[in-house]
Amino acid sequence: MTHEELIADGYKAYENEGLAVYWKPSICAHAGECVRGDGEVFNFARRPWIILDEAKNEKVAEIVSRCPSGALKFIKKG
Repeated sequence: MTHEELIADGYKAYENEGLAVYWKPSICAHAGECVRGDGEVFNFARRPWIILDEAKNEKVAEIVSRCPSGALKFIKKG
């Protein structure tokens, strides 16, 4: 899916220079794979709850790929 399609489908975007991570709260199962993967990047106790610059983009993409509900997706930029 493209950025535009994800936004139209209800995903929220969190971006840095090389990566865009998308989250759709309505389908999030709160399985915790993201928080267990890296609590510095994914932290529900703060806003914004996703801060991509806390880890390398490759690691963030790998963590997002483990999301069992599909609530998290990513697109590499450039």
